[in-house]
Amino acid sequence: MIESIDRALAVLQLFLKEERPLSVTRISKLMDLHKSTVSRTMDTLERRGFVQKDSETGKYWLGLQVYALGMLFREKDAFPKVAYPYAKALSLQCNEGVHITTFAHNGASYPQHIILEKIKSPRTIDTAPPIGAVRPAYCSASGKCLLAFSPEYLHTYTGCTLQKFTEYPLPGLCRGTGRSRTRHGMHCRADFPSWNHYGGYQCIRAGRPANGGRTGPGHRSCQKDGGRH
Repeated sequence: MIESIDRALAVLQLFLKEERPLSVTRISKLMDLHKSTVSRTMDTLERRGFVQKDSETGKYWLGLQVYALGMLFREKDAFPKVAYPYAKALSLQCNEGVHITTFAHNGASYPQHIILEKIKSPRTIDTAPPIGAVRPAYCSASGKCLLAFSPEYLHTYTGCTLQKFTEYPLPGLCRGTGRSRTRHGMHCRADFPSWNHYGGYQCIRAGRPANGGRTGPGHRSCQKDGGRH
């Protein structure tokens, strides 16, 4: 591992977590690095266009090179294009919102997922995170579905400490494939809650449906191996 590159990438990931402009002092505190080290890293990223500095506040925010890379990925990645027609059909059939998500393989200490595409519900106000947002997988409906049907990924985080972000997260991931410990006891992976609090259905790509194709009264879901919704 090249330490300087790893540090620069960690700074960019920090913006994903904080979702706001950051000063050198704040970055230094959050990453436990000396200010001079952070300052040199930010200067390098700024010269390459990956961050930009506000001349008035002195704080840094993501630069246009990050935007360009994100848009290039969205344009060229085949999965959302393949999944979108099915997600759109499900949205029209259920008259609800649908999210296309996948795991975020970013080295985090707890499982995370990223929203690749979303179809808004015509009936509810959209309060869900935007496209590109990275969120804890155990605190959202789509993330719980991903965990429930991705044994290898679930095994990676079995026994890890889960920070509470929502009112009813999964308190812990238990030993054994596809199981979770909840406040109601042990639930098999097919019984993971899949209905979110934003009024949207979670479309898993295709294949074997969770819980017989339903995740609760009046709620639908479909599933395919491979760790993507």
